[in-house]
Amino acid sequence: MKKISKWCVRFGWIFIAYSGLAFMSNFLPVDFWITISNFFTGEDSHTYYKVVATEGAQNYVLATLILGAGLVVLGKVIAAKSNT
Repeated sequence: MKKISKWCVRFGWIFIAYSGLAFMSNFLPVDFWITISNFFTGEDSHTYYKVVATEGAQNYVLATLILGAGLVVLGKVIAAKSNT
């Protein structure tokens, strides 16, 4: 049971970190990742982006955050029950 609780806690923290990064990526420029990749490859990009607002696009971030928190709590509960 300790293996399952460790798995739950680790993947819970990974999901929480992912949702935090996904939320923080909203504050980056549109072409940030392409600029970073072009920095390492030496290519010059002549791409233009059209930014379109989307409604409800952040639902997956909230779902991932809730799933991660649930896995952490589940892992802690399993660990506490296996210790008693």
